[in-house]
Amino acid sequence: MRWLASMAVVMVMNMAASPAMALGCGFPPADYPVVPNGETATREQINVVIEQVRDFGARTNQHLNCLEVERDSLFLNMNRDQQERWTDDFNAIVDKLSEIETSLNEQIRIFNARIAATPETSPEGN
Repeated sequence: MRWLASMAVVMVMNMAASPAMALGCGFPPADYPVVPNGETATREQINVVIEQVRDFGARTNQHLNCLEVERDSLFLNMNRDQQERWTDDFNAIVDKLSEIETSLNEQIRIFNARIAATPETSPEGN
């Protein structure tokens, strides 16, 4: 029985030390949108990925907001190293979202420049 209680404490501490599973927040979204190359993408592909990035961003921000709400109560039971790890993990989620959004914006610029340089857009969606 003592072993079971010890395992429960270890599991709770591991969950508290990682924002990926902070209490009721669950895991952060991991279905990262794939941003197409603006040099070859069609308008349809760009529009689809814009919607995918918006959806991914909304779900990621919802997860981050949940983590922020739970942070204070979690930090009460963490040492400095655990708090720094939690903050690093939180920032990694923010950085990944920013990386995806920046990549999308860069590819949209490339796509728009390519379309602007084309005398006539083809009926294929370019």
